[in-house]
Amino acid sequence: MKVQASRALVRALADGVDIRGLDEAGLAALQFPPRDYLYTLARQWRSGSRKRFEDAGEAKPIIPTQMEVLLKLRTIPQPFHCMYCGRKIGQSKKTKLNMDHKIPVSRGGTAHPDNLGISCQQCNSAKGPLNSVEFQQLLKLLGSWDPGASAALLTRLRGGFWCYRPAAEAVRALRSEVSDFAFAADLSDVRPLEVPEAQPPVLDVPWPL
Repeated sequence: MKVQASRALVRALADGVDIRGLDEAGLAALQFPPRDYLYTLARQWRSGSRKRFEDAGEAKPIIPTQMEVLLKLRTIPQPFHCMYCGRKIGQSKKTKLNMDHKIPVSRGGTAHPDNLGISCQQCNSAKGPLNSVEFQQLLKLLGSWDPGASAALLTRLRGGFWCYRPAAEAVRALRSEVSDFAFAADLSDVRPLEVPEAQPPVLDVPWPL
């Protein structure tokens, strides 16, 4: 117990974790030593981004170093929460951690750490080709719907309902537009999705005979 606690203590101190008030049992019970955990996430982000670029046909993508990604992860408060639904990241199938590209690679997104977001499995699978701003607006719209209807739509989206597949030429055009500053993608430049107001149904149209 003491050996495990001392190792957890060293790792926690190395990462600046506030360990005040924890006894040896609390230190030994740390499920994810912060340093090891963040290094693992940094590797996952780099390998996942490289695969996304390969799938998009990008021959020589710009991939950040592990240290660059690690420094970004250290700025995100822990424990991690989904940036979309606010749910605490856990170990269940629904809440497990996903490394999200805020601007999808298929729409010109980069592997820069500024394009990295933490989301749960449910939100990431429903987000599809939307960027983070568009998906947040979709969730806001669904919040005004009947709960059953909104839940049904999200379930369909998670099941692979998305059919958006931009042509290779369109992807290259999107990426060329931001090539000068693509490695510092800024979501503040993303134009918000304009959601039209819902129109009342027309009830005076006769049924066909």
